[in-house]
Amino acid sequence: MRSKNFRFVFTLYFIIFGITIALFGSLVGYKIQMIDIQERIDKNAEEVAFNKKNNLFKPIIDKMDAMVFALSKS
Repeated sequence: MRSKNFRFVFTLYFIIFGITIALFGSLVGYKIQMIDIQERIDKNAEEVAFNKKNNLFKPIIDKMDAMVFALSKS
């Protein structure tokens, strides 16, 4: 009788410990993925901002270059 009670308690503790380890591992993996996703979002946002600035100011700079070139030739 005592041996069965010990086995039941030991099995219950083992299952609880396994579930705890699995949950902890899942939470750590989730946190790492969220950090990675946030870094990719930040990198993509910087690229988009750079491309917008480049596309916005490129025609203006080209016009100024053409004006300076025209003024230097005349």
